[in-house]
Amino acid sequence: MFKVCIICALSVGIAAPALANEQLARAADVAPGEYTTIEMIELAQVGGHEWQQRMDVIQKQRAAFDAEVRASMTRISTRSPDASVTTR
Repeated sequence: MFKVCIICALSVGIAAPALANEQLARAADVAPGEYTTIEMIELAQVGGHEWQQRMDVIQKQRAAFDAEVRASMTRISTRSPDASVTTR
């Protein structure tokens, strides 16, 4: 019986964050797994026109981040092999 209680408690502990994340996504009116917890909290706290403004800001931030990652990858891939070695 003790073993069953332990297994049950572990199962609930593992499933609770996923359930909370889904509830937060519903409150923010977004799909689960699409946004970070912080983004969903921000979206859940605003409504109407403010929700759309915040969503626009999140999308612009994501686009800027993606562009910076791509630019960094391009710089890394075009660097000559000798340029990555530094000596002191």
